[in-house]
Amino acid sequence: MGQVIELAAHRAARMARAARTTQPRPAPADPEAAWAERADTEPSPEPTQGEYDQPVPDHRTAPPPSGVPAIGDPQSRPRPATHPRPLLWREAVGHQLRTERHEQGRTQGDVASVAGVSTQYLSEVERGRKEPSSEILEAIGSSLGLELAELAGRVSRSLAASTPVLLAA
Repeated sequence: MGQVIELAAHRAARMARAARTTQPRPAPADPEAAWAERADTEPSPEPTQGEYDQPVPDHRTAPPPSGVPAIGDPQSRPRPATHPRPLLWREAVGHQLRTERHEQGRTQGDVASVAGVSTQYLSEVERGRKEPSSEILEAIGSSLGLELAELAGRVSRSLAASTPVLLAA
């Protein structure tokens, strides 16, 4: 209930201010009197003595608040050990397709139009972002002159070469 009253009072004050500002003031006959009247009603923008004496905080050199680690501090956040992840099938397929296309000196647009796919889709396949169906792989591969079995063999060999071999001791 108190909030409703405060809201009503706030609206009334806002409407009163708007009514005061929309009513034109009569122009004084003497311009000097206008300046004197304005000086009496408006606050002075001049800072008070001592405002200039305060130092301005520099955020670049100030230490962070307590409990917040500084940027670049090696103790700021423990990082998990990163292990290289194995290459995914779709990434290996995309790499093989892009390598073959570059060796032939062809553009993505040329290969995509022959394969019947969009240039954007071919780009995503080559970057390993899409998992294409076997029909799409057949179409892209044949546009590059590759049989699906040859493409699969190349991908398998590249995955075997990139996978670490564990030897029994």
